[in-house]
Amino acid sequence: MSHQYERLLVSAGQVNDFLTRTLDYDCSAEQQYVAKIAECELSLSSYPLNHPTISSTEYRDSNYSSEPRRIILREQIVNELLTLERLESDELIKLQAGGALPHSLVVRDKNAYIIIGLPASGKSGIANRIADEHGAIIIDSDYAKRKLPEFALYGFGATLVHKESSALVLSASSSSSIGVSSLIMRCIGEGYNIVVPTVGDDDKDVLTFALSLRSQGYRVHLVLVNLDRQLATIRAFQRFKETGRYVPLSMIFDRYGNGPIQSYLTLKNDYKSSFASFGQIKTSGSKPVFHEGTAKSPAKLFK
Repeated sequence: MSHQYERLLVSAGQVNDFLTRTLDYDCSAEQQYVAKIAECELSLSSYPLNHPTISSTEYRDSNYSSEPRRIILREQIVNELLTLERLESDELIKLQAGGALPHSLVVRDKNAYIIIGLPASGKSGIANRIADEHGAIIIDSDYAKRKLPEFALYGFGATLVHKESSALVLSASSSSSIGVSSLIMRCIGEGYNIVVPTVGDDDKDVLTFALSLRSQGYRVHLVLVNLDRQLATIRAFQRFKETGRYVPLSMIFDRYGNGPIQSYLTLKNDYKSSFASFGQIKTSGSKPVFHEGTAKSPAKLFK
C-alpha cells in the first residue's frame, strides 16, 4: 500500500525516477515492467483497508466465506504446513501442495532460529538450509498466505490475507481469535526446532519474540542476512519481472531500509544474554557468505 510509505510510485514517471536516480538502475529497456509496477501500486493504494479476510467476508472466496467454512480451511492449512514437506520453490505452494517440514527428520530440541533481513535479501534460501541442517520447521506466513484462495484472486491479494496468514502461523494467543491453534504454538507444544524468517526492522519486536520463546524453554539464535537496501530493492524488482510477485519497492527502500542491520547490532550489543548465538551472512555476491558469528551460530554453515 504505497500511501503508507514515504514515496509515491503510481506513475511510470515516478517509477522510472526511483529506479534510475535513487537505485542507479538502468530500466530503459524494461518499460513494460515499469508500467506494471505503477499498476500494482495503484491497486495497492486503493486496497480496502477495512476488509481483511481475517475478520471480513467482503472479499472472501465464496467457497470459504462463512466462518464455519473458514475455520475448516484454516485448520486444513495449518495441518498441511505441519505434515507436508517444504517444496523447492515457494511459487509452487498452494492448498494441498507444500508444507513447512524440512528435507530431514524434524528434531525436538527446542532451538529457534530467527532469520532477519530485507525482502529479497535471500532469507528463504538461508532459512531452508538451516532448517534442513537442524531438523527445523519453517514458521513463515508466506507459506500460509499462498494457501489462502484470495491470495491469487486479487491484485492486492497478498495484502488482503496478510493478517490472516500471520495469525495462522504466528499467533501466540488462544485459538478463539481465528478458531484454530497456530503453527508456531503446535510446534512449541512439541518442542520442535523452528526457523522463523522475518524482516526484523524493529529490535523491540524481535526481542519480545525471542523472550517469549525463551519463556517456553527455547534457545534462540539470531541470524542477520545482510544486504544493503539499494541492492535488495533492485533484486525485488528483478524477482517481480521473473515471477510477477510484487513487494512494494518503497516499503523495502524507505520503510525497512537499514532497520534489520540496526536491530541486529542493537540486540547483539545490548541484549547478548537473551540469545544463544549471533551470526551474519552477506548475500551481496553470487552466493551467501558467512561474515561473522559466535561459536554456536548456524551462520557458520555458510563459511
